[in-house]
Amino acid sequence: MATITTNKLFNNYRNKLGGNGNHALMDYDTDTWAIHLFDTGALALDDTFEDEADLTSGIIASLAVGTITVGTVGAGVVDAINSTFSSVSGVNCEALVHALDNGGVAATSPLLFAILVATGLPVTPTGADITIVHDGSGIIRF
Repeated sequence: MATITTNKLFNNYRNKLGGNGNHALMDYDTDTWAIHLFDTGALALDDTFEDEADLTSGIIASLAVGTITVGTVGAGVVDAINSTFSSVSGVNCEALVHALDNGGVAATSPLLFAILVATGLPVTPTGADITIVHDGSGIIRF
């Protein structure tokens, strides 16, 4: 997959950044980060979605807890090392959805942002690994 950067923030995350919203605000360099390959054909991403419980019908593959490693947090930029989904099969994935993973409990794992437009999206799983190459200047910039 090609270089990508955030292009959709969920309303709850936006509100949390402003001091409101449900769930906890993510500490990018210490909290566990989840990333999901997502099929928007099965479920359209809605700005009002709050947590992973809202995504259940569209998730094709998820990285295991702790496999997202943050590389840099500072000056309004969050970056991470590249991420690899192993042996992915299923239908086309049109989005990458990022969330704070609270121990695999979907109802308490808030959605952060999604990547909907990037070279390499949509991706068709073939049973091979899918590597996500995060943008060198940050996945999310404030």
